[in-house]
Amino acid sequence: MDVLVARKINDNIKRVYSVKQNNRHDIIKKVNVVLNEPVNYYIYRLDIKSFYESIDKNVVLKRVSNNPIVSHNTKKFINSLFRHNAFSENNGLPRGMGLSATLSEIFMEEFDAELARLPEVFYASRYVDDIIIFSFYKIPNYKSYFSNILPEGLSLNERKCREYNIEGSPSKKSEIEFLGYSFIIHHEVKGQLRQVVIRISDDKIKKIKRRIALAVKDYSNNCDADLLRKRIKYLTGNILVNSNKSKTDSLYSGIYYNYQHITDKTQLKELDLFKNRMLFASKGEMGRRISEAGYNLLDAPKKYSFKAGFEKRLLSSFTLEDIVKINKAW
Repeated sequence: MDVLVARKINDNIKRVYSVKQNNRHDIIKKVNVVLNEPVNYYIYRLDIKSFYESIDKNVVLKRVSNNPIVSHNTKKFINSLFRHNAFSENNGLPRGMGLSATLSEIFMEEFDAELARLPEVFYASRYVDDIIIFSFYKIPNYKSYFSNILPEGLSLNERKCREYNIEGSPSKKSEIEFLGYSFIIHHEVKGQLRQVVIRISDDKIKKIKRRIALAVKDYSNNCDADLLRKRIKYLTGNILVNSNKSKTDSLYSGIYYNYQHITDKTQLKELDLFKNRMLFASKGEMGRRISEAGYNLLDAPKKYSFKAGFEKRLLSSFTLEDIVKINKAW
């Protein structure tokens, strides 16, 4: 498939429909503002099952084809594209494509609008398949209620759906995970705002620790100290993913840029302690191999810190070849 053609089609469709995925950072900021409100409310966390795979691409294609503003060439190219293996192998949209993200937003337009119109809802936001809804009222049978407005073919992953009642009980807290963050909400309101602590979600912490462990394990096999150094530097720092003339539009990734909204930084110290334990306290065969390679070789990765990477927003530069090698461990 011609990547440039797919990109051009995507740009054309985005321009016509004025659609794009909601910005994750904007969502987190708005959600935090709502969570801080000193009133009682209910929160509904919803997850759409197999989101991209369940979208009927023919429905999206029909909407685009019936839009008189979309040019004839764009319609012709998208019809041709839908016959390509990436699209024709199943009824849904392939993951990892910018065009799929745009088409999914077109598919969900009516749902988003209807969700916003519901009288019970005073704030709602969706990021791909993750949805958070705020209501002043308890919604009976909420899973069925919200399922009824989903587009045909989509269904809720009921195992991941949750209801939270945030009221003024003293000493009570609720913890909600959303978009890689964990929000710890204090029910009791002691001032003008409710206290909310924002942390990195447990799943993300486990993922980072797993990557540290896999990096050390790979080092114990190949004794490539430079590759280990790059992996630890990559995990503890930040990188420029996509540059733009406007610095505010440039895309960054890393420990700060992925989790810039946290208010509790104790997890960063926890990650640093875990990293150093893995580097210098490994036991068994892994520890023996690290010892044989020489602990002095690990001085460089020890110096890299999650806390420093976050607080100083440290930027690192890697070649594409470096990034491929770095990611091979996990």
